[in-house]
Amino acid sequence: MPISNRKINDIIVYHDETYLPYRGKLRGHIFLFVPIQIVEESYLPLFGKDRIVIYPSKIIYKEIKKIRKGFGVTHKFHFSNIGGMKWSKENMAERGLIDIGVEALKQRHVSHFNHPLFCKIAIIFYPNPRDLSGYQSSSKKENLLRYDETLMRILLKGAVHLLYNVGNVIKVLNIFCDGEPHHRKFSEDRVLKKLVFDKYLGITQLRDYVIITEDTSIIHLNSNHRYYDEDSEEYIHANFLQLADMMLGAVINCCFKKSEYIKRIPKIGQQIDDKRCVIAFPVKEMLDKRKRGRGFVNSGHYKTFSLSAAEIVEGIWKFNDINTKEITISSDSDNLTLIELDS
Repeated sequence: MPISNRKINDIIVYHDETYLPYRGKLRGHIFLFVPIQIVEESYLPLFGKDRIVIYPSKIIYKEIKKIRKGFGVTHKFHFSNIGGMKWSKENMAERGLIDIGVEALKQRHVSHFNHPLFCKIAIIFYPNPRDLSGYQSSSKKENLLRYDETLMRILLKGAVHLLYNVGNVIKVLNIFCDGEPHHRKFSEDRVLKKLVFDKYLGITQLRDYVIITEDTSIIHLNSNHRYYDEDSEEYIHANFLQLADMMLGAVINCCFKKSEYIKRIPKIGQQIDDKRCVIAFPVKEMLDKRKRGRGFVNSGHYKTFSLSAAEIVEGIWKFNDINTKEITISSDSDNLTLIELDS
């Protein structure tokens, strides 16, 4: 057995946000962590050092292209746009994308890929309208943006501390955000650099296994891949932003909408009452693994996702776990928490 084993993850983070149509005025942020490169190092007493390098983002992008080509679809994947009563080739592609996303999160027991790809997601929900009493800018737009930057910082810090460890090092290369900036872009100083070093407190904010450098940037990008040349960097990142959107939408559907989930995939042209529940089914299966209690540690999805809710109560941030709705799964089928907070 190896006496030491370490993974070094070079990560691109994809960010999206949306409102929750099933739960009043809640909103949500997601970070999708996609490794560009993973270097796995191990040491065996008899054989010395061993080093394996994989490129998960290339593998996933290849699968996304295969889905688009296989079903002949060019549309933008967007969970909130899923509608209609007839199951279509677009819906087949959307379900395929969710399948790929759920499988890419696994850290063992993979079935679709030759080896785990070690992606992760972190999601945080918050009330809207927001409590802006702690933000003193003269502009409401600026206060809203600073609130979101605080949540992004909390989410990023909590996720990297919870989902990674000393044997699983993460280096954040860049964060891509869906869409154009508001009145200004998200601030690297408030979201990133404040995590690395707080000049007012004089203490570091991140654990040793988390690396964010001065070169780490926040990049705003329109997620419509049709705006870019195929296989360009922008085209590739746009597709990953769409994957983040689909995963966030599926999680929202599972956690806030009470409905019947059907595992069996319909035939094209078949009438279907709720397409979103069919498309989101793999995410529901993944989230429900937490109901195993201690047995969840044996799942390939253990430590690959976190879901939390945040709000300001009497000037203090409060956080809670989010669980799936207690819903039934149709028999017609034959086929963790962010408590690492800012201080």
